[in-house]
Amino acid sequence: MKLNHYEVLGFQLESIGIGGLTKLTSNEIVKAYKSKALELHPDKRPNDPNANTEFQQLKSSYDILMDEKLRKGFDAYLQSMHGEERRWRWQRRHNSHKTRVDPDEKEKEMEMADFEALKKGLKRKMMADLEKEKEWLRYKFEEEEKEKLVTRTRKFEEGEERRRKIMKAAHDLVLQEEKEKRLRKMMASVKEDEERRRR
Repeated sequence: MKLNHYEVLGFQLESIGIGGLTKLTSNEIVKAYKSKALELHPDKRPNDPNANTEFQQLKSSYDILMDEKLRKGFDAYLQSMHGEERRWRWQRRHNSHKTRVDPDEKEKEMEMADFEALKKGLKRKMMADLEKEKEWLRYKFEEEEKEKLVTRTRKFEEGEERRRKIMKAAHDLVLQEEKEKRLRKMMASVKEDEERRRR
């Protein structure tokens, strides 16, 4: 098994077992993720060339375990792989205790070869599923970024519209003041003419 998303978040298979991993609550996963994120954050490891990669893997594993459908698929794979590994180890221990040559050794070797082929097949399927998950997460991320860009663009346009309205209102106010000044000047001129005629 190439990658265990639970172990990426800090949970140990040897400590709590497969059953313990699959029964972890969302709150426990979130808590473990936050703790691990603080530990692996690139800002805290500026000299580590693997910091960004490990942090991105942590985020990817967290997203998979927090998605109900993806987590169920991963749990099923984990249980299948663990069961096959336990049977293989039991068979090795059982065969190692034999003191005589087994006449069916060739058949057992073939069974082991079949098991290895099955194991490789499961690994290939897991890798293919992980690639699909990565593509889905990448698509989800791109869609979120597009939505953020649309939101920022809309806010910018709204801000520009408000700025244009303010500028127009200010311009109209200046024109109004100029008109009022000219009107007051005209009224004063008319008043002066009337006073001169009265004299």
